Amino acid sequence: MPKKDIGLGIVSIGFGAWVYYIATTLKKKAAFWPKIVAVGIIALGVIILIQGIIALVKANKAAAAAGKTAEVKTAVKQETVKYLKVAAVVGLLVVFYFLFQYVSYILATVLLVTGTSVILGYRNWKVLIPTAIVVAVLLYVAFSQVFHVHFPGAFY
Repeated sequence: MPKKDIGLGIVSIGFGAWVYYIATTLKKKAAFWPKIVAVGIIALGVIILIQGIIALVKANKAAAAAGKTAEVKTAVKQETVKYLKVAAVVGLLVVFYFLFQYVSYILATVLLVTGTSVILGYRNWKVLIPTAIVVAVLLYVAFSQVFHVHFPGAFY
């Protein structure tokens, strides 16, 4: 897993650099937020890369110190479960993309937040549903009023 974290960190840094480069071709005002996002992606990529390198060094030391057969089997099982969750969340994002075009932004976002929480294992519905609604409404207000991104409507 540490090798995959290292790869993800490198890819994230490269992607963030590409986004930043593309943002420099935009007008100054329009480039502000893409540049902020690009810097965030690069920073997170650096963090993932450093954590991956640290985990790889620790794994190499642990493997050298003891036999690693049982550790490898449990690591493979945990990795498979994590990848299934990641694939499910990616699938949910694709559904959100298409759903957003046919239902309101707020409804699609509530479904996205709820679905992602359930996939990741959180099932306290008394907290989950109100939180999803509040997040969706606050995101709508932030994007429409603060960032001036115009959606076709809050509820349509």
